Parts: sequence; C-alpha cells; structure tokens
Amino acid sequence: MALPNYAPEGTIRFGSVPWDDGYANVRLYSSLEQQLTDISSLMTISSDNYSYIGRNRRLKVAIPADRLYHCNYCMYLNSSVTSGYIYCFVRDVQYVNDNTAEVSIETDVFQTYLYNVDWAIPPCFIERETTPSEDSKYLFTNEPDFPLTYVVDDYENNFFTTAGYVVFTSGQPNSNSNLAEDLLNPSGWYATPSPVRIYKGIPNGASIYYCPVNTSSGGSEDLERVLNGLNFAGATESVVAVISVPSFAATSLDSGFQDSNTRQDSSSVVTQSYGIPARGNTVDGYTPRNMKLMYYPYTYLNLTDYNGSESQIRYELLGTQVMALKYAVSPACEALVYPASYRGATGYDAGITISCGALGSWNNNAFNTWAAQNAGTIGLTIAGAALAGVAGAATIGAASAALSPAMQIAGTALGTSTIGNAVGSVAQLGATAMNASKQPTTTRGQTDFDTLFATGIQGFGMQKVCVKAEIAEQIDEFFDRFGYAVERIEAVNITSRPAWNYVKTGGSAPRSLNGGTTSTAPFTRGAGTPAEALDLIRRCFDRGITFWHTTSGFGDYSVDNSL
Repeated sequence: MALPNYAPEGTIRFGSVPWDDGYANVRLYSSLEQQLTDISSLMTISSDNYSYIGRNRRLKVAIPADRLYHCNYCMYLNSSVTSGYIYCFVRDVQYVNDNTAEVSIETDVFQTYLYNVDWAIPPCFIERETTPSEDSKYLFTNEPDFPLTYVVDDYENNFFTTAGYVVFTSGQPNSNSNLAEDLLNPSGWYATPSPVRIYKGIPNGASIYYCPVNTSSGGSEDLERVLNGLNFAGATESVVAVISVPSFAATSLDSGFQDSNTRQDSSSVVTQSYGIPARGNTVDGYTPRNMKLMYYPYTYLNLTDYNGSESQIRYELLGTQVMALKYAVSPACEALVYPASYRGATGYDAGITISCGALGSWNNNAFNTWAAQNAGTIGLTIAGAALAGVAGAATIGAASAALSPAMQIAGTALGTSTIGNAVGSVAQLGATAMNASKQPTTTRGQTDFDTLFATGIQGFGMQKVCVKAEIAEQIDEFFDRFGYAVERIEAVNITSRPAWNYVKTGGSAPRSLNGGTTSTAPFTRGAGTPAEALDLIRRCFDRGITFWHTTSGFGDYSVDNSL
C-alpha cells in the first residue's frame, strides 16, 4: 500500500484565552469562520516551519521560555495534511535553552470539534438550563430549598361591621289583647310556640327574628322589645342564641320573624366578591430578571382571618383575580371565603372558614319567669279569695237572721273558716312571690367577648406574600448562573441567550456529524468527532456547562443576559 506523499510542515501560535480545560465554562462559536477570527486575535506569538505536529504531546519550539510562560493556549496547523486548525491548552512550559522551550499541549475538545459542525446532541433529559423562554412549563418545577424569609408586600383587609341582630327562639312573644289574657297574664305578655321552618334545607324549631340597628349607639330597639317580651312572658328559656349580623348580609333579611322556608341553594345565602392584591412584577420592591421569582413559593397570596386560619394560594393557579364569600345566618357565626376560580374549578377546598359576627347574651329575670309561669295560679288564687270573701259574708248573715243562737254560732264559724282559707292561700302565694323576687337575675348565652369582633378587626385579609428583596436578589443570581430546573426531555438549548447559556443533562448522547466523509486527510473540520472526544463531551454535559457567546463578556455574569 503506497503511503501519501506528505511534505510535513506546521505552524503554531500561542496566546491566552479566558477558558480552561475544566470545561465548566466554554466559548461557543456559531461558525468556523467566527471561531478562527476570534481565537486568532488572541494569539500573540507564532512559529512555523515545523514538521508534523501531533496531538497531546510535548513539543520543542524555537521560542524562549520566558515569552511563553503567560500563554495558556495555542492553535496549530499542519498545512500539508489539513486546512483546519487544532486548538490546544498549554499545560506546561519548560526551559530548554535560551532560544528553545518545551511545551506540553492538550487538545481543546470543544474548539477542535465544534458544536453543530462536528457533533450534535439529540433531544435528551435536561436537568437544568438557561431556558429559551419564561413559558409556564419552566416555572412550575420545584427548585432546591432556599432559606426563605417572607414579608407582606401588599394586602387588602375586609373587616365586618354590624347591621343588626338575630334572635333564634322557639317562642314568639305576644302582648295581651283581651280581659281573659289580662287575667291569665298579669305581666301583659305571653309566648306561643314558633312553627318549625325549613332553613337552608334543615328543619329548624327556632325561628329567626331580625332586629336592625336603629340607634345612634349601634343598638336596636327591636332587639330590646323582643327580648323584654320573652322575659315578661317567662319564655327566656326558649331563646337559643342571639347573634350579630354583618352589614353585607342585611339586605337578605326582613325586620321581624322570617316566615318562609329556604333551600340550601336559596338566594338568601349571601355571596360577596372581593378583588385581590395584584401580583405585579416586583418582589418586595426588587424587580427580578427571572420570572420564576413571581411564582410559588417565592410569591403567593395568603388568605387569613388573623386568628390562626390561613390558606396559601398560588397566583399562577387563579382563574380570576376574585375572592368570594358565602354566608348564611346561623348561631355558628361563620362564613366561607374562597377563590372564585382556582385550579380550574371553584376553589372551595382552598378557602377558609372565618368568624362572621358574634354570639351575644340576654337576661333571665327569675321573678318575671315565676310570675309568667304561675300567672294562672296567681289569677285563680286572687279570684278565689275574692269569691271566698263574698261567700263567707253571706253565710254569716244568713245564720244571724234565720237560725237559733246555737246555729248562728256554727254558721259564723263556717263563714269565718271560708274567709280564713282564702286569706291563707293568698298569704302563701305572697310568700312564694316574695321568695321569687329575691332570686337573682341570671345571664344566658355567650358572655365571653370575641376580641377581634370587639376591636373591629373581625373579617379576613388577602396578602401578597413574597421573599425579602435581599433573598430575592440571591435567588435571582442563582437562576442567572444555573437557569431553571427543567426535568424534561427536550432539545439541548445553548444558543437562546445573548451572553451565556447554562445546561446540565442527564444521560446525554453526543453524536458525531459527517463521519462518512471521503476525505483522506488525518483531520478535516466537519469530518466527524472521535469517540473519545464524544465521551468527554457527554461527561461535561452531564456535569453542567456554561456556554459563553462573546469573548469580551466571558465569565462576566453582570452583563445583560435577558431574553
């Protein structure tokens, strides 16, 4: 086999570049021409007329060692066998004599074999990268845990005021309207049982009596009237609860007893809507370069009742920027606050139950209760005493007029006994009434104050919560340096940004391009990449590489790298 007739000669040029053989940072060129022009401008020393220069070897050059000590790079060309430069790192410079130095060189794989010219990587698993866009598919992936310190950046508070009061009672007070009722109810009042109503789909034996606020001090004359009526009627035990009603619910109630049945889906269930604080584009006043800082967990909406109940709501999952509230009058004094549209549905499960109003108390006068509950006995006793007095007097008169002296004495005794019995019954009744009047008035219902209600801050708040500006800046710089966690199979993206692109793969498989060339030269650019070089490229991608697009800005993370 005839050997090719080479006339070996070579040219080598030395200089300094900002990248090194660790391949954590690599200069990426878009073409062979751009590469040759730029690297050539960095080479300041040259020597030629060499025999064939081999790969990864020690080479004696006719250049004083002192001139080469600052050099970390070289490029050489074996012009007799190839037209393409081979790029190398200078590993070591040794003095040989005053005019000769010995250098150790190692091939720069990423420059000698250029991306998309000599090799490429098919779509593979991308662990992290400087993303080509701020598409939502890059913004939901979890990131490493950072020490997050939160602040409230904006907020909307909705505190409730009172429009009226509701009495839940199984008895309805009525005032006397005739003589018989006056006789049976000396206090002037009596109570009738409340009819059972269907309230919000539930049978309810306690009627709802609504009393609007109608005094300048926030009181209600209607409330005083109905409670006093029940007290005089001796029916305070029929009161189940007394609650306050927030202003937004007042239009759903009519003054007095609510007589109609209501379903669970009835329009009488109060629904309110509230706008939420905007997410905006800043974090505690800091404007991030990477929009992932505007997503959870760095920025989110906090729904709170300021009493221990909270729900963290992700802005990015909200359908509409509206918070809704549902309320129905009940002794629980509660409402549900929830996102109107969240995660593609009504956000009931993301809401919180809040206090909405407060339970009150009422008095039970023991004497009024006794008098009302014994009104019949009192009336009949007094009436009996009056009749007994008349009957006794008639008996004595008859005995005096028609009977013998002995019988007169007996008739007088009988009349006196009748009167005496009546007087005894009245006396006993009086003693019982005296004892009842000495019993203390007691309080029913809720006597403890709800502190938030009493201080005017019962309701709910919506807070835009984000990390402190200092923390946001640190995380932003991390994203600048290492991009976002992607964790999906995609095409390798290393050219989308103006200054640099970081990429870290998981199990990439670089592939040689143009391996079937018919060139007979030992090395031709665009003729493929050796397996050893491909293996090194694979390991570098799986470890993580930053590709720089300019030499002047190489390694400078302060330059603008925005999309």
